[in-house]
Amino acid sequence: MLSQLLRNNNITQAQLAAKIGITQQLVSKWVTGGCQPQIDMLPKLAEALNCSVEDIVNCFKEPQKSFSARM
Repeated sequence: MLSQLLRNNNITQAQLAAKIGITQQLVSKWVTGGCQPQIDMLPKLAEALNCSVEDIVNCFKEPQKSFSARM
């Protein structure tokens, strides 16, 4: 989760927002699941949070449902 990456890097939502040039409110929406970052933001997020773009994408993936749960 994005909140875990923030904690791992000892960075607040406001600090992340300032680093990548967006509002803290938008970061908050990402953290709470209200919306997801646009694709062009992924490299900026990865750089700011010292991780890969794949790590960022994985933060926003929904957990896989089991086959029986889909039936």
